[in-house]
Amino acid sequence: MRSTFALVCSLGLLAGCAKEEPPPKAAPVAAAAIVNPPYNTNIPISEVMVHVMNPAGYQFWSGWGVIEDQHGTRDLAPKTEAEWMIVENGAATVVQTTNAIMVPGYARDPTAEWNRLAQNVANIALRGKEAAEKHDKAVLGDIGEQLDVACDACHAKFPPVQDLAIKQTQEGKP
Repeated sequence: MRSTFALVCSLGLLAGCAKEEPPPKAAPVAAAAIVNPPYNTNIPISEVMVHVMNPAGYQFWSGWGVIEDQHGTRDLAPKTEAEWMIVENGAATVVQTTNAIMVPGYARDPTAEWNRLAQNVANIALRGKEAAEKHDKAVLGDIGEQLDVACDACHAKFPPVQDLAIKQTQEGKP
């Protein structure tokens, strides 16, 4: 009986040391899943810009420049960690929002140009995020101006949707 028990234990140990079977291969992704990814684009791009991109841009831009008024000149550069975080959060949100506007359903034609301009905005905003992390006030101002130019370039090529609708109505197009 003792030898039977030892044999069973030995076999159990050997089985535990046996080579593991490789995991099953993943099923190939259906072509439809690639062509029609599950993005939710139910919020119109005009609202994405109004509710996400614009507030994020203004958060970022809140960290640079000066205001001159009856009380004198006031530097807008962040002075506290919380203020620097607001600027950094704004830049990070701009970067992520550019990803969102490039997904099918939001990207406008010609898509290559749309994506190029969006990626330019993202690259500038990413540099802005890095400047905010370093509390680099001088670089932040330069990047703020670059971001403004990049946004204007995109809007020049791709007028905001509401502007486009107004223009088409004025031209008699549906």
